[in-house]
Amino acid sequence: MDNEVKIEHPYLEMYQRLSNLKEQKKFDANSRNELRELSRGIHFTIQDSLQLETLMVLPWFRVEMVFELFFLKMREKYCYSIFSPSMLKFLKEYSPLVEMGAGNGYNAWLLRQMGADIEAIEAFPVEEGKNWFFGTNVFGMPAKKGKSWTHVTKGDSKDLVNFSDRTLLISWPPINSMASEALQHFKGSNIILVENRKNCANNSFYRILSKEWHLIYSTETDGWSGFQVEWLELYRRLDASDSKLHPHSHPEVKHSHLHLHDEHHDHDHEHDHVADFRHPHSHEHKHNLRPHNHPHIGDEHHHDSKLDHEET
Repeated sequence: MDNEVKIEHPYLEMYQRLSNLKEQKKFDANSRNELRELSRGIHFTIQDSLQLETLMVLPWFRVEMVFELFFLKMREKYCYSIFSPSMLKFLKEYSPLVEMGAGNGYNAWLLRQMGADIEAIEAFPVEEGKNWFFGTNVFGMPAKKGKSWTHVTKGDSKDLVNFSDRTLLISWPPINSMASEALQHFKGSNIILVENRKNCANNSFYRILSKEWHLIYSTETDGWSGFQVEWLELYRRLDASDSKLHPHSHPEVKHSHLHLHDEHHDHDHEHDHVADFRHPHSHEHKHNLRPHNHPHIGDEHHHDSKLDHEET
């Protein structure tokens, strides 16, 4: 697109390079050297580097093992989810946003580059050295003080009462009460959730979501394809009036497909909510409605619900 916003996104760039390597059936010397270069870019420890070298010389070596090793390191440097350009464009349309559990602010940094208005809130900013998800040691304990990618405000779920005019963004909430408390305090009308249900939030969160919110849209993002299953979902509060909704909202959700690997692909769906959020190196096209393990899938607002994929 001619008006495509160009942003810095080192996480996506590294993921694309890894994906290219993953498609190779055999690793040669050049492939190994590129992996070593990538590992230096995310500051592998000596132990990590030894593990990488060991994996690359094993006779039964599988590239998925290296993929997992990089994922564990990259999620600490950047974040759990890799927001693709289409995901960022989708999120920007629901600006102003408030992100709860913003971590090191990487997602907010991307969205601010896009021109989105986003308030990033984190109970344990990485500068304090108390965050259990970023900058940890080999035992999973907070190891050192970090530096956020952009300004992150210290706060917790109770602070969401002040942001009822914004869309709540929650990405990969931890398996504790944070996300459920966010739903209890947030008074706005829209929520965007990025998650792997088996590894995110608690049962209370999903109960509240089922009773008080309506699923408008759900798609598989394909971030870290083959290693995890991730979904992007848009929810609307059940008692929300149309005046509180995003100006482009409408009862029947349209489905369009934006091929991210074709930067010059023209389309005229500026007002469509749905795009293909699969990453540029994904060559499979799956149906983008969530499986029927969610209470809202299958109502009259959803159609073409042919997806049979279950999370593994």
